[in-house]
Amino acid sequence: ACPVVAGLLSLINGALLAAGRGPLGLVTPLLYKHAECFEDVVGGANLYAAVEGWDPATGLGSPVHSCLLAAALAAAAAA
Repeated sequence: ACPVVAGLLSLINGALLAAGRGPLGLVTPLLYKHAECFEDVVGGANLYAAVEGWDPATGLGSPVHSCLLAAALAAAAAA
């Protein structure tokens, strides 16, 4: 999952730079502020069960690129 998320964040950084904005920087606050930008995984388990919302097994879930891009562009415009 990490290479996929790294690529997704790289695409978002590219869009921000193309829009004349700075890169994301510390991305954690943006991710947790926009949990709606993730498809929640509620089935399965490893040491922990996947439950609704954040959980140790799946975190916030699967990222939705279009939603995170819109959130990042809006945050950059507001800054």
